[in-house]
Amino acid sequence: MSALLESQHGDVLMLTLNRPAARNALTAEMKAELIAVLERESQKPDHRALLIKGAGGAFCSGADARPDEILSRRGTIAAEIKSGMNRIVTLMAGLPYPVVAAVQGPAAGAGTGLALAADLMVVARSARLHVNFTKIGALPDAGTVAELTHRVGTARASSLALLGGVIEAHQAMEWGLATKLLSEDKFEDKALAFVAEIAAGPTRALGLTKRLLASARLNSMAAHLALEADLQAEAFASLDFEEGVRARAEKRTPRFTGK
Repeated sequence: MSALLESQHGDVLMLTLNRPAARNALTAEMKAELIAVLERESQKPDHRALLIKGAGGAFCSGADARPDEILSRRGTIAAEIKSGMNRIVTLMAGLPYPVVAAVQGPAAGAGTGLALAADLMVVARSARLHVNFTKIGALPDAGTVAELTHRVGTARASSLALLGGVIEAHQAMEWGLATKLLSEDKFEDKALAFVAEIAAGPTRALGLTKRLLASARLNSMAAHLALEADLQAEAFASLDFEEGVRARAEKRTPRFTGK
């Protein structure tokens, strides 16, 4: 059985990291499969939202390697990161629809970075985001420092990155990292229901909003406002915008198609 399961639920694409015995630790093959799916969806999107989860009550424990193997990668690690996790994070950010991470149980290392790279996160009460890279003399990768600094502030990000720590489910909610706290019972079903609601929305506009959010991090106000005007023109040209305007005038629920 594949270590990455792909399934369609209406307009939602669900990707399941499927190595439960290893807490869904990432292998080179898994990362390659993730990249292939994300590239396909970037070039020709067939869905309106993406849900990423782990199998067996864990999200992802990060890299899967024995000590000797880890040490043997000293000379290649930069290239591996650039072609692997960096590519995954970049592709997730560029997808033209929302990406949701459903975190149950532990996420660690690159698994934490993968969860933080999603546009939205839902967590079970058992969720734990481990940031413990410095415990082995390494540093956070997969965009973890950038995401934490932007989303929880410099002080918290510095403490986690430099000293290590664990973000529990209730903290993820309090700090604004997670959008919903779900019970363990039927966690996958509840996460899918949440993402299905998103997929039923104006996903063309949501994808454009992702670009605005990225711009807000990096651009000057002048550059951001210029991009905002251009993207708003794209949104106004969509069928979803026309449907939304007419539905409001007719006092009915809009029927969005993502076009």
